[in-house]
Amino acid sequence: ERAIGQDVMNGLNPGQMVIKIVNEEMIELMKKDGVRVILVFSPIWHDVDGFKYRDSLQVIANRHHVEFWDYTSHDSITANDFYDRGHLNGVGADRFSRLIGQRLKN
Repeated sequence: ERAIGQDVMNGLNPGQMVIKIVNEEMIELMKKDGVRVILVFSPIWHDVDGFKYRDSLQVIANRHHVEFWDYTSHDSITANDFYDRGHLNGVGADRFSRLIGQRLKN
């Protein structure tokens, strides 16, 4: 029932709305259990649609008061690290994994 509400009229189809509801409920359950929730947006290469998704994830992070790590345009990720516009290649994925690992340690 919740998936047929206001957000559907704002551009989400019922399937997308179900995913949104489940994700947001999972965030709240994890926070309730004391889990540190971090939403991470991985690097993208000049993908206009990707920026729209990044902005949506930022809204969710703000709404639920959780960390949001935006790696959309990180200095250490270059064009050579991409397989295509939206996906890192093996070298880029390794570099990104190391960045996340280092940040988690700090």
